[in-house]
Amino acid sequence: MARTILIVGGLTIPCSADAVLHRLNQRTARDGIAWQWAKADLPTYRLPRHPLVNTIAYGPEDEAKNVTLVMLRCLNKV
Repeated sequence: MARTILIVGGLTIPCSADAVLHRLNQRTARDGIAWQWAKADLPTYRLPRHPLVNTIAYGPEDEAKNVTLVMLRCLNKV
């Protein structure tokens, strides 16, 4: 069964979300795992707009059951 891992937040060091996602997806594609990133950049680190964030927060539970949420430390200035 296909699974999505959604990274939410930002990092204190600059990085390219596309480069990170490319490497993660290369490693897990044959396992049916897809990575996405709702990236939050300095200086706000606010919860970014992303369709999967909305699905997890407000959608029916069965729509989000195949999504794993990974929240990074740099979110909402924490």
